[in-house]
Amino acid sequence: MTKRKTAAWILLISFIIVSLGAIYISNDKNRIPILTYHHISKNEDELSAITITPEKFYEDMLYLKAMGYNTVNFRDLIDYREGKRNLPENPIVVTFDDGYMSNYTYAYHILKELEMKGVISIVGSLIDESSNSGYNFMLTWDKIKEMSDSGVIEIQSHSYGLHNWGDEINSPRGVGKMEKENNEHYTARFKSDTQAIMDRVKEHTGKDITIYTYPYGIYNSETEKMLEELGIKGSLTGKRGVSSISDELFSLRRINMVGGVKSPVLMRKILITQLKIKKIPFYKVESSEERIKELENFLSYKKTGKMNF
Repeated sequence: MTKRKTAAWILLISFIIVSLGAIYISNDKNRIPILTYHHISKNEDELSAITITPEKFYEDMLYLKAMGYNTVNFRDLIDYREGKRNLPENPIVVTFDDGYMSNYTYAYHILKELEMKGVISIVGSLIDESSNSGYNFMLTWDKIKEMSDSGVIEIQSHSYGLHNWGDEINSPRGVGKMEKENNEHYTARFKSDTQAIMDRVKEHTGKDITIYTYPYGIYNSETEKMLEELGIKGSLTGKRGVSSISDELFSLRRINMVGGVKSPVLMRKILITQLKIKKIPFYKVESSEERIKELENFLSYKKTGKMNF
């Protein structure tokens, strides 16, 4: 068969699969989706690719439950790899980057009411600033402590102060090395920053950082090695897709839950990355409000006022 005919068959099969709302199934149970969220807001002017409404996040979580996914955190994955526990059927990880106060106001309460788990990777310097200034656009340490103690939210690292889009000459871009920076200075700078966020989280939650979420997804083999030396168990990148945790937890891929994209379409995206076949309920229902009603009926669940929206 020619390459052109092969491509045509692939397109045809893909079209049929998409039309049915289902994807071919993979038997690799260690291919665990890790979803990426950032900010949640009720202000329409703030909505973007990385900012969604609380209603949208609620709908996404209802879909995960309706499709049989069970949320886990990275301690669960680490324990599983070390033979200390089994994972539930269809495990999935829900992550948030940066540490916005909206993660507490909306995501935490939605996850708590739905009996689900989430992971927030915080930028330590922003949390310190928020806690000290009273301008609470970002999380504060007291809210982080509350969420961590609840067991609903796991706190991980997004660096202490390296979440900057520098010019790579006079200032670093994420965890990258500056143009004229020698290895000794680079190692000391990265390890010092990482140790700072590890110490701050330990101080305020009593728990250890185990996963490092790279700012802007930038990383290299040197940073991976340094994280291991500091006792970190794994890392999250900006690479798209799903990684198998069979070998290790470093350089894991994620699925960006883009704002402005319907929840059932995002569910299809998750299935595609897992190579799974599964019926997506209410796929053809156009209204988000109607889909939420259908999902609540399907799950025999009713939203409470504790979700703050």
